[in-house]
Amino acid sequence: MWRVVLCLLLICLIAPQGHAGPWPREKGQTFVSVWAGAERVAGRSGRLAGSYSEYGVTDRVTVSTAVESRAAASEVMRWEVGARWYLGDVGAGAPISVGLGVQRGTVLAGPKPATRARVVVHYGRGFDRPLQGGWLRSSASVLPSFGGEGTDFETYSQAGLRPTATSLVMLSIGTYHTDRDDFLKISPALGHEIGRLGTLVVEATQEIGNDRDRRLTVALWRRF
Repeated sequence: MWRVVLCLLLICLIAPQGHAGPWPREKGQTFVSVWAGAERVAGRSGRLAGSYSEYGVTDRVTVSTAVESRAAASEVMRWEVGARWYLGDVGAGAPISVGLGVQRGTVLAGPKPATRARVVVHYGRGFDRPLQGGWLRSSASVLPSFGGEGTDFETYSQAGLRPTATSLVMLSIGTYHTDRDDFLKISPALGHEIGRLGTLVVEATQEIGNDRDRRLTVALWRRF
């Protein structure tokens, strides 16, 4: 059972760019993730950096903020604020949560990106075998714009496994339907706990679509 609990805590940590899990953060608990890396988008290379934070307002309500800066993309910065409500479990260890948020991007030139709302449903399940346990989780988001530019849709799924007590392996798949493109992102990741400093996570992402975005990031997770 302790393996399941530990895995569920890790799921709460894996939430960059609004891909939060269904498990609520404990009241008064804070989580911060910062990351940096490099990417190649439509033939252009550049650096990227970002952060994600969560705070447990109550045992059922978690608020979050996310911001990312990208030198190679036309949208040089994107931020999102949101809240997640834990509704309860469907069966043993299978929680459902719903979330609401607002997302906005910034560009140096060209048309300004739309400000969008995010309505999302999260579902997950933890398990204690094989090895040190793991998890499965998924989410589906609808992102209507405030300016009439159309509605985006996203799905996100992740499988995670702990080979040892201090390591984890993850595979994430996201699908995206926007007003300009449909694409898929595949992201394998490896993590290792480094004591009081937190957890170090290395993630690679390959986009299957027009831009064929490729990126490699290194993140540090801290919970307090």
